[in-house]
Amino acid sequence: MTKQRTAEKVSRTALIVATMLSVHNAYAGRQSYGAIPAEVAQVSDDARARFTCELAPFDLSQGLYCYGPYAIRAAYGVDGLIDAGLDGTGQTIVILDAYGSPFAQGDLEAFDSMYGLPDPPSFKQIYMPGAPPFDPTNGDMVGWTAEIALDTQWSHAMAPGANIVLIAAAGDNDEDLIAGLNYAVEHYPGRPVSMSFGRASSTSPAGPASTSSATGPAPSSAHATTATRSSPPPGTTGSTAATSASPTRASLPPRRT
Repeated sequence: MTKQRTAEKVSRTALIVATMLSVHNAYAGRQSYGAIPAEVAQVSDDARARFTCELAPFDLSQGLYCYGPYAIRAAYGVDGLIDAGLDGTGQTIVILDAYGSPFAQGDLEAFDSMYGLPDPPSFKQIYMPGAPPFDPTNGDMVGWTAEIALDTQWSHAMAPGANIVLIAAAGDNDEDLIAGLNYAVEHYPGRPVSMSFGRASSTSPAGPASTSSATGPAPSSAHATTATRSSPPPGTTGSTAATSASPTRASLPPRRT
């Protein structure tokens, strides 16, 4: 009897050890699809998907998957805020991009219609002095129209009650973008400013979360403005960092070659 119990105990111990060893790859740095078991996501009736890619599985077996506004709201808990009435009403989101887009408002209206969103209370596009007319043969300008569509549509999706002001810098060099940022700080004090464009963090002396330096005279307003910009770490792309622009005039970190 004693030998039988000992054998059973050894067998159970071996089973536990074997199970532990079989999942040794389930940690960050050595992941593979399906390594960590989880509940299978189900699409509910109120998911309100508009495109087939929103229903595609994450294993890419049916091509790339994508997300609509309702999925992103739910993922970040924004839907609860909107349901509670915190939808950006009374606020203004300032977006800084280069060149501007003659399609921005029409694209936003199409986006809203597709997803059943209300139009923003107001939408204004401000072209900085020196901004050239839109040239559909200029790849740089065309590329910025896609960025502008992304920025305006998703800002509105997250805060549907907020006004949107799109500031179109005359170009995408540092000087033009700085001029656009200074315009935003001076004319829309205290408003959040989104700058969804990137530069390598090697150009920023204080790293990805550096604070914009201040130069020149301060505007009359005493309100601070929070600005966000993209600043990927060395060798990578896509991460974001927040930078706070004070009431003084802002400048981007010097470019290094």
